[in-house]
Amino acid sequence: GKEHPTWLPGFAGLAIGCVTALSCVNYPVETSVDLYEKESVWQYLKTFSIWQDRVPESAFQFPDDSPEMMLYKIYDTLKGASYTHYDDDVCGACMGSTGQIVNSHDTMHWDSLTDSTMYLQIQSFSKNSYQHFLSGIIAMHAARDFRKMIIDMRHNGGGDIAATDSIIEAILPEKTPYLIESSRKYDQQSRAAWTVSDSIRVTKGPQHWALKNIRYAVLVDSLSASASEMLAAALKDGFSQASNKDTVVIVGDTTYGKGIGQICISRQYLKRADLKITFMRMKGVTQRIGEYHAKGIVPDVACESETPRQQDSIALKILEPSAQLPKERIYRFKSGRLAQFPPEAAIIAPPDDRFIR
Repeated sequence: GKEHPTWLPGFAGLAIGCVTALSCVNYPVETSVDLYEKESVWQYLKTFSIWQDRVPESAFQFPDDSPEMMLYKIYDTLKGASYTHYDDDVCGACMGSTGQIVNSHDTMHWDSLTDSTMYLQIQSFSKNSYQHFLSGIIAMHAARDFRKMIIDMRHNGGGDIAATDSIIEAILPEKTPYLIESSRKYDQQSRAAWTVSDSIRVTKGPQHWALKNIRYAVLVDSLSASASEMLAAALKDGFSQASNKDTVVIVGDTTYGKGIGQICISRQYLKRADLKITFMRMKGVTQRIGEYHAKGIVPDVACESETPRQQDSIALKILEPSAQLPKERIYRFKSGRLAQFPPEAAIIAPPDDRFIR
């Protein structure tokens, strides 16, 4: 897959910098608050948090605040969930830069609905998703010349942003703007951190040869969040930017509205709890998607009241008006019979074969 983005800092250097800084702190009069932990949490917030206007000017600006209270006062909440907090899980299970926990096995399922329309269900994005995506596309392309694809991301809560970004790079044409990002950057050498606002993400490499001239319908629901919203927004806005036509149809219900990403910080070397901190925000490059955080992405065709099978049928008819959903396809993935490419299937594709013709 794709290497981690350049903004992901080297934690070894950061750890040394934080420990050095902590050893030089003149703490106030001792209280019941863990002062070392308070300074440590503050250092990480000042480095990584996208909500810099909510971070105190110093670790001890509010002497009565505990480290937990400092994290709470960032007010990084959405629909009752807090995204800047102590991590109860093991950071080693975090995927890429998002800090979200996903299954280690592949979560992509493929099927052929008609001779020209393929179906791809993505349950979540893992660090292997890009490799499995390439393997699946090549395998499906070898079976027949598909020209249409339904991407099903209902109940997909997100996952690895780097893998999702690589999938976007493979699908969209080269030099296509597809997302606007604001994020924290960190320079390990100078130990300086800053926020880069409204940076436009643009595809860098050529479109995958097996994905040229494909039409897409994207299935989403109210539980489609984070990386799945990122992919839906990128396809919708990206293709409209590349062709000046609205060619991607989003079907289903308004998505969850999590246009932010977390970084997972392991502090095992300090024998202290791990942290998750929101370090980035995303929005669409056109007014059609726009600012979707806490709002969600509104579908082009709303059909939240229909059954999942009816939604499948609606998505298929958008791509092929005369087509009928196969009767035998009654959510075969629930009984495990839908084609699933295991991790070892990735060996049939190079790490990145977009340059192969």
